[in-house]
Amino acid sequence: MKAALMRAQREALVVEEVDLAEPGAGEVAVRLVATGVCHTDKAAWRGNRELKVPMVLGHEGAGIVEAVGPAVTSVAPGDHVVLAAIARCGRCEACVRGEPWLCGPAGTTIFDGTMLDGTTRLSQGGRPVYHFFSQSSFAERAVVPEGAAVRVRSDVPLERVATLACGVATGLGAVFNAAKVPIGASVAVIGCGGVGASVIAGADIAHAGMIVGIDVAEDKLAYARTLGATHTVNAAEEDAVERVRALSGGGIEIGFECVGGARTMAQLVAMLRPAGNGFIVGAAPPGTTFPFPTDGFIRNKHLHGVLLGNVRPSIDIPRYVELYAKGRLPLDRLVTRTYGLEGINDALAAMETSAGRGVVVFA
Repeated sequence: MKAALMRAQREALVVEEVDLAEPGAGEVAVRLVATGVCHTDKAAWRGNRELKVPMVLGHEGAGIVEAVGPAVTSVAPGDHVVLAAIARCGRCEACVRGEPWLCGPAGTTIFDGTMLDGTTRLSQGGRPVYHFFSQSSFAERAVVPEGAAVRVRSDVPLERVATLACGVATGLGAVFNAAKVPIGASVAVIGCGGVGASVIAGADIAHAGMIVGIDVAEDKLAYARTLGATHTVNAAEEDAVERVRALSGGGIEIGFECVGGARTMAQLVAMLRPAGNGFIVGAAPPGTTFPFPTDGFIRNKHLHGVLLGNVRPSIDIPRYVELYAKGRLPLDRLVTRTYGLEGINDALAAMETSAGRGVVVFA
């Protein structure tokens, strides 16, 4: 099959033929129809952390089940599936207590380059090719753990719902699962890229009152307004904290940081009102730290880390698909660009300058 290989970090991906083994016990083989292109893929390519190479990136796949390995019971050949970024094992302490986004075995393999059993299914010329998120969806086919394959209804376009594997679901889950945004709440979203735009759309679905989108790119702010932002702030032109405080009468109730930067995390704390709740959704580079005034926490401010939106894939992804099917979740507007696999480098580059999400569609 064809796959986009990362032979070295920070070098262009190359589309080449690779081999994919058959699924083992507890694994699922999927013919990919589409895959989202996420900032986590871009960060991996940039070298935010050292990864094994050659590697096939990609962790927002969607497609049709071709075959299943022994002991697989939740999906069957012909099923349409979204491949969740976290391939929950279903047996560890986190999974058993209902927090699959913290799955221990899946968490250890995200960046290690292997499947859950510590081996690979990808190879080229008899040599291992490493996995990303135990998925590697920048390829025509994938073998994934059963816990990653979430069956969805077959009458929705897979090139739209693929983004629910990670980025869009992360934004929606931050709103619905982590923050549980109440009707009428004042909300601020720092960063209106792929995840931030999904937070704004989710806050609008949740009937938040004031929704303030904050970014340094005017086109992303205009895009945020089409998704439900009631106000926008260009942080390159004015003090975002002071502007949010002025708009909200002293500070917002709920804030989401979707950039993963030390400066924006500090801004999140500063723009909260007393007893406000801030949620760090953006994935910062390893080792990132940021300062904040402790007097803010004396006033009962709360700061929360959010991993993948606290999403329970087998429960939440089908629910989000239903919202889309009913016309309530604007995936058609959240996905703004499509590419073939040969355009994967263009797709990665576009994330720096373009609003919305990019998706690779396989012929």
